[in-house]
Amino acid sequence: PWSQRKGLNDFIQLSKKLPPNYKIVLVGLNKKQIKSLPNNIIGLNKTDSAIELAEIYSTADVFVNPTYEDNYPTTNLEAKECGTPVITYNTGGSPESVLPQNVVEVGNIDGLIKRIYSVCENMWRRIILDKLVSVIITTHERDKNILKRAIDSVLCQSYSNIEIIVVNDAPDY
Repeated sequence: PWSQRKGLNDFIQLSKKLPPNYKIVLVGLNKKQIKSLPNNIIGLNKTDSAIELAEIYSTADVFVNPTYEDNYPTTNLEAKECGTPVITYNTGGSPESVLPQNVVEVGNIDGLIKRIYSVCENMWRRIILDKLVSVIITTHERDKNILKRAIDSVLCQSYSNIEIIVVNDAPDY
């Protein structure tokens, strides 16, 4: 079962400060702990299924590990392997596998919230941008080589879905 050293109280504090559209899911709780959780925390029993854990990690927008003591938590690595950003406290080996900006001082609930907002905002911005990026290139009577270079520079960007519109705005003589 979860203990205070794993950050259970910090999750309860987070649940009081995060807006209602944010949901916290905790895996590995016993029945007594699940019954005592606030309504905005979803508690799940322990699972031994690697597939089920991977699905939970992959579904999460962010994985928060407010551990007070951990040598080198495998949960951070598991979440990262599923493509989920990790936020953790600066304790033990926990920060070693996490981006430096996602490491928060131990017990700093407001710092966790700030990082959660930042990670989620960046994630949503990427989702919106990845839907469709439209680039309009006007000809202005430019040389074909210049137009080709402009189009090539757009295509080398890291967006997954780019629409290029070339507008011939040269005057008709």
